[in-house]
Amino acid sequence: MDIKWLTPQIAFSGCIGYDADMANLAKSGFTGIIAFFGEEDRCRGAGFHNEKRWGKKYGIPVHRIPVHDDKEPWTVEMMQAAFDFAKSILLAEGKGRLLVHCVAGRGRSPAMAYGILVFVLNADRKCAETMVCVCIQRNICAVYKRSVDNFIRDLRRREE
Repeated sequence: MDIKWLTPQIAFSGCIGYDADMANLAKSGFTGIIAFFGEEDRCRGAGFHNEKRWGKKYGIPVHRIPVHDDKEPWTVEMMQAAFDFAKSILLAEGKGRLLVHCVAGRGRSPAMAYGILVFVLNADRKCAETMVCVCIQRNICAVYKRSVDNFIRDLRRREE
């Protein structure tokens, strides 16, 4: 697995294809995983069909998000559930470590990692965007980033 670290608590990657991948994540101290997958997504090894079972085996909760890499805007409900899960992992006794992954680690997972940096950890947007872009060596998928930015903007307006 090619894991890209954004902070000591947040990383993103492509698929978890084998039991050994999950074992390595447990050894690395991950305490939660957000997994993007769609029914058409294909992953090396047994991947998406077994990661919840593997997570349970190694004591790592897995939050699955059934979203295809179709460049369609994300729903508010999907983002709220993902951010709530991320908060529960990252803010648990200050020792949480979260992996966000999709098939290739180039579209959905970097965009969600950006959102978690900004929404959950209150990072500066430009700084968070730069960190993610450096890791993936390209821009964050515009549709997904816009979904995250709109969600955060709308939520903050309601809080005012």
